[in-house]
This record gives sequence, C-alpha cells and structure tokens, in this order.
Amino acid sequence: MADGSDPLVSVIVRTKDRPHLLFEALKSVKSQTYANIEIVVVNDGGSDIHDLAKSIIGETPFTYVFHETNRGRATTANSGLTASRGVYLNFLDDDDIFYPDHIETLVAFLEERKGTVAYCSVLNVFYEGTTEVPGGRIREEVVFNRKFEPDRILFENYIPLMSVMFSRCALEKAPGFDEALDVFEDWDFWMRLSRFFEFLHLDKITAEYRFYGGQNIEKSHRQKYEYDQALGVMFEKALPYLSGRAWLHFLDEGLVGWLRLQQKQTLDELHQIEEKYAALRDDHDRCSVWAYDLKSRLDALQKDYDVLADEMAAMRRSISWRITAPLRLADRKPFQ
Repeated sequence: MADGSDPLVSVIVRTKDRPHLLFEALKSVKSQTYANIEIVVVNDGGSDIHDLAKSIIGETPFTYVFHETNRGRATTANSGLTASRGVYLNFLDDDDIFYPDHIETLVAFLEERKGTVAYCSVLNVFYEGTTEVPGGRIREEVVFNRKFEPDRILFENYIPLMSVMFSRCALEKAPGFDEALDVFEDWDFWMRLSRFFEFLHLDKITAEYRFYGGQNIEKSHRQKYEYDQALGVMFEKALPYLSGRAWLHFLDEGLVGWLRLQQKQTLDELHQIEEKYAALRDDHDRCSVWAYDLKSRLDALQKDYDVLADEMAAMRRSISWRITAPLRLADRKPFQ
C-alpha cells in the first residue's frame, strides 16, 4: 500500500529521556512498507529531542508535542491523540518496535474486514541489561497471541499497546485514556472499547514488546506493591461490566481456569516423572545385581589368573635353571 488514497495512519510515540531507544522505535516506523503515515512524538518532560527525531524521520509528516514537566503515561497518550490527524491510530512507546509490515498488515486487515479495532501478535524480547545499557537479547517468546474475548479482557491485560490499530471513530465511544491511572491506562482503554467493538485478531507477529532487567530487590518490591494497588483499581473499574457469563468465563477459561489447567498439567507431569523414576529405579536395581555378579566373577577369575601366573613363573624359573646348568659349570675355573 503506497497510494495517496490510502487512509492516513497516525503513529503516536511516547518518550522521555531515552534517545537511544527512541532512535530504534522511530527507525522502525520510518521503515514501514505503508507510505501514508504521520508520526506524533510526545516528549513527557524529558530533554528536548526534536532535532534527533526529525533527523530520523526525514520527510515523513511529523508533529512534536513537548510537556515541560512529566504528566504521566495517560496524559501523554491523550496529547498524542489530540495532535494526531489519522483515520487510523497506533501507539508505539519508545522502548518497543514495529516490524516493517506492521502498519500495512493492520490497515489491510481493517479495510478488508470493515473493522474498527484490530491487533496482531507480538514477540516478547528480553534483554540482559537496563534501558540505558540494554545488552544482548537473552530470551524470546510469543505470549500475546490470543483471539479476542470480551470477557477475558475484564480480568487480563493480554493485548499490548503497540499491537493495536483502531479507527478514530472509536474515540466517540471511549474518548481517550483515564488520566487518573498511572499504569494500566491502555488496559482500561481496551476494556472500555471492548464494550462497543469487536477486536479483530490477526495471527501474525508484526512487533516486538521489549523488556529490560537490572532492577534491585527494593525497586522490585516497590513496583510489586504499586502493581497490586493498580490491579485492584482495574478490577474495581471492571465491576460495572461484570456479568454471570464473565464470571463463568473467568472460572472456566480465565485466570482461575488457567491455574486449574496448570495444576492438572503439573500433576500429569509429576505422575509421568514418578513412572519414569520407578522404571529407572528398577533398571538400576537390576543393573546393581548384574554388576555384583560380574564383580564376583571378575574377582574369581583374577584369583585363578594370579595362581596360574605364579605357577607359570615358577615353571619358567625351574626349566631355565636346568637348561643353563652346564653353562654355569663350564664357566667355572678349577681351584688351584
């Protein structure tokens, strides 16, 4: 798709003081096979990166929004929505990337299906270092590859932000992000959109969701506490949408159902290991008996061999003495 009649897509990039990561994110947008794109970079109180962004983006239409102070993830997202002009909207945070066909794939999918919201799968990539010094890739996995279920989204945040493209008309039903939220602002947004629109899922990996390590224990504990608080807020926000069907889904197929499945799979694996252990133990016992028998036979044979060797040595000594006797006598001189 490179025709001027193709719908304009706005890619909204949130960033703050991570120019090395922003470079990779913007480069991935610049490399898209879909031509009709505008890029909206929202700098949430970080050092000015206008010139850096412009140098990467080149001739691609570009809007730069600068927050003089940090205003949070939700407000930054809303600033991007306000500044954007596209028919379709797609977020990309500065620590993630698109694959070259991401936008073309989703636009074609939405246009063909006449949908409002669509998402592809993403590859989770884990780096050994921090966001400042990422280091090497240490693990990759595909986790967020599930078809859309409106009941599941009430309990699980399983749709990454960068994987979703949605039509601007969707904002009429869910007008932006809840700025009272510090985290899970995207989950809340999907939850509200899901009450009005089907999320079309395309089973194709078109983006990377990147994770970085290097956190100390104290920071991890503090983040866990904040995470639990935020999770409680999200479940409270989901209450108006919960139905008996949603609860049944949660119990049968949601987190509880998943835990029940994991428990069953673990129990089955335990039984398999126990059976293998019993078989190996029986083999070990049989091998131990065989080893004992062989050792006994070996010891007996060694004793027989030693006896025969001693006898052979004695025989050699006896024969040699008799044969060499004349020679020993011939060498003697008479006593004078």
